[in-house]
Amino acid sequence: MAATHAATFNGSVTIDVTDDFRPLKEQIRFSLAKLDGVNQVSYLLFERLPSAAGEDPDDAEEFLQSAGTAEAMTIEIRRLDGDGEYRLYAVGRAEDADVDAVEVEWDGNRQTVPANEVFAADEAAGIYWYYYQHHAIPPEYTTRQFDLN
Repeated sequence: MAATHAATFNGSVTIDVTDDFRPLKEQIRFSLAKLDGVNQVSYLLFERLPSAAGEDPDDAEEFLQSAGTAEAMTIEIRRLDGDGEYRLYAVGRAEDADVDAVEVEWDGNRQTVPANEVFAADEAAGIYWYYYQHHAIPPEYTTRQFDLN
């Protein structure tokens, strides 16, 4: 089967997402479960452009990405909004964001994140699988736009 998506690990190693070793859904889950915050710190999933066999993830305009560990990771989505602008959003559960905060660690960095925006690998894998199939996050999740200015 021809790869429709690619994944980047640690911002440097990009591979096609295929079912060569395990079914696609399990491959995504396996990749997220490998995040340890030290050696495997991030995972980015993007759709390959039809003519971009050697596409660099920096060329991907839209993607889903995570950083952290299999026990505590963030998920971000970059997508094209209705006004024609690309924006980056944190993905979260639809619950009160002010309840608790969790520290997420990766590659020597620590970030305090609202608890509703922290995921374990199993839940994250469901979000990634939905994104793989629908190019969107599941409707039961919310987004919070990052202010990148």
